[in-house]
Amino acid sequence: MSTLRITVASRQPNRGMVDEPSLEVHFRNFDSSAEKPMPTRQPHRDLQHSDLPSQLGIWRLGPVIHDGIDNVVCHAQPIDAAGSPRWDYAIKVAKTQQAQDGIHRSIAAASEVSHPNLITILDGDPIGETPYVVMPRIVGESMEANLKRGSGRPLPVALWFVRQLCQALDKMHQTGWVHGDVKPANLIISANGHVTLVDLGYAFEGTLDQASPFRGTPAYAAPELLSNPSAATSASDLYAAGRILWDWLANVETTNELLLSPVCELVEQMADESPRLRPQASKVVQTLLRLEIDSLGDHIEPSQSNQRRAA
Repeated sequence: MSTLRITVASRQPNRGMVDEPSLEVHFRNFDSSAEKPMPTRQPHRDLQHSDLPSQLGIWRLGPVIHDGIDNVVCHAQPIDAAGSPRWDYAIKVAKTQQAQDGIHRSIAAASEVSHPNLITILDGDPIGETPYVVMPRIVGESMEANLKRGSGRPLPVALWFVRQLCQALDKMHQTGWVHGDVKPANLIISANGHVTLVDLGYAFEGTLDQASPFRGTPAYAAPELLSNPSAATSASDLYAAGRILWDWLANVETTNELLLSPVCELVEQMADESPRLRPQASKVVQTLLRLEIDSLGDHIEPSQSNQRRAA
């Protein structure tokens, strides 16, 4: 059973500060040993880093960006860009059978869903000997890294970040797709504040098979998934988004209870124990936009130079 406790900020008379909102989520252990891989057209052998080819399809592989257990991500450029110093693309190469299944799901989802806040798949091969996908290389940092820098963030900026996530989810859900692994590590924030939801490896359309194993990240998984992984729906994505909004609440600088209270109420709704009672992404987007506007006055103050002088 998952439990949620949110404490609305309250002013401390001696310190002039506020209590951080608190959230308690208790998760059951899960067993991923029953995972059944998706059928593939090519037998796949696990790829070692040293086995990486110098090119895949029309793409030349460059320096490694990330080398994980299941995938390796490299800089990439078109073959005909030989000698160019630009590496404007990223190529994800599957190293395991599970990653190959994820490549297949990523291409299927991206072929049907497009949104400015959702990663774009430009090219790929899910069934070859070395499955891969090619994406634009996004210059920025993960929301996970951004959150780790600690407190002192403006509330409207935090709301803006989460709204962009929910805009991407709204588009996916309208098209019948569920992301399946919403978490700060799968959100990239560019220097101008643009948020992109990445990694469609666990995305699915419709409903999951009853025998589906747990996929995702336990810390951001809705309670229904830990007892029945096949119960994943769009509401599960919204639970994870609510958990991310709570992460931001613990890092904002405002002490205005009138502003924090409705945000805490929204978190409670998004993280409701019952999936049926969680709001849809479209409604969350509208609510976040309203809260952003309401909180701007607390964040933006006119400078001395912009104030009119008395005659």
